[in-house]
Amino acid sequence: MHKYFLIAGAICIATISPTFAISVMPIGGVTKCVQLSRSTTCVAEQQASTSKVDWSVTCGTKNISVIGISMCASSSGSAGTASTSLSRSDENNNCWCKMVSPAVSRWISSGFSSVACHRDCAGSCRRALEDNSTFRSAMFSNLSD
Repeated sequence: MHKYFLIAGAICIATISPTFAISVMPIGGVTKCVQLSRSTTCVAEQQASTSKVDWSVTCGTKNISVIGISMCASSSGSAGTASTSLSRSDENNNCWCKMVSPAVSRWISSGFSSVACHRDCAGSCRRALEDNSTFRSAMFSNLSD
């Protein structure tokens, strides 16, 4: 069975090179190859609604739909800082973003901090994917399914 996963992975790598490929293989699952990297261009599918937690963009020449969630936390970090867990307190002013499809990322700081974080965080995540290569690189690294 593992032989088939190795063959599928090799085919993905051979057909996608020379660009960067994200390969996610859950235990007992199917390998997923997605062309996403720091240099991938992402554009908003739609404007992020105020006070929403979900966001989406379309990335790359293959129009890969990237869907994510946002959260305001007390944990701070510059744009592109990654975390596996976040802290919350009375002052949750720092915006964090997590990709949930086509793979699952760690929490990545958008670098946005405001007392109005809950209102503008999803839009901040979307804009960071569009405009910040450091944020994109962090978002598209160390993925799971």
